[in-house]
Amino acid sequence: MADKLQCDRDGQDKILQKRNTVNHNSHGSFLPETIFLAGVTFASMVGGFGYAIGQARRRSPEPLTARTHEGVKLALRALGWGTVLAVSGVGLLVLGVKTVFGVKDAKEFGIKMKNILPAKDGKFVSQFDSWRIPRNNGGRSDEN
Repeated sequence: MADKLQCDRDGQDKILQKRNTVNHNSHGSFLPETIFLAGVTFASMVGGFGYAIGQARRRSPEPLTARTHEGVKLALRALGWGTVLAVSGVGLLVLGVKTVFGVKDAKEFGIKMKNILPAKDGKFVSQFDSWRIPRNNGGRSDEN
């Protein structure tokens, strides 16, 4: 009976390995698809921006320089406020975490996190050793 279970497990492992190699080889490289989608996205953005500029010129034919200067001022003001809010938000987050954990510097924070979080080879992780989880070794097989 134990031999039959072992044989079934071996058969399942071979099926999973075959399925993983078939899926890996059938998809090939995602580079062409990624380049295509990035190109379509870029073309859409450029087209939309060009269309918006064209509509703005048609609606008010006076030169865009006066409106451009106003837009630059608005953009700089928005960039300034965005920078202030982002830096102060991150500063408050760091200060809050520092206060909650009672640490003085980054090294002490690292030590505190190592004590709180489970280790890779600790008791918590060892509970899952009995699970038969198929793992992808970066496309490499153990049979090589």
